[in-house]
Amino acid sequence: MRMLALVFVLLLATPVVTAQTALAQIGTEAQSSQETVDNVRTQVRGALNAARQFLGGFFADAKETLGMNDEQLFGTGVGILTGLLVADIVGSGGVGSVFFAAAGGLFGKWVTTPK
Repeated sequence: MRMLALVFVLLLATPVVTAQTALAQIGTEAQSSQETVDNVRTQVRGALNAARQFLGGFFADAKETLGMNDEQLFGTGVGILTGLLVADIVGSGGVGSVFFAAAGGLFGKWVTTPK
């Protein structure tokens, strides 16, 4: 579960960091040409497309390996992220974060599992 939570965080943070780097580059070059702006836009789109492709393959592999349907996988992911947010609000340490992420993931899978 720890690895799954870490993968979600890393995959969701990668496009944000890439976009922030590209925007910072645009901000520092006050007199940048339209060609530079288009180049940065292309790089950001490429990074987002690479992240989407990786996530698509990751979710397909996870569904196949774990035997989950789309709703269960989505519920587990939302549960993990919610558990991590609760751990942050509560202010728990590393072990507490793992506990809340695991509990959130289990709760999300339980909620989305058909009876």
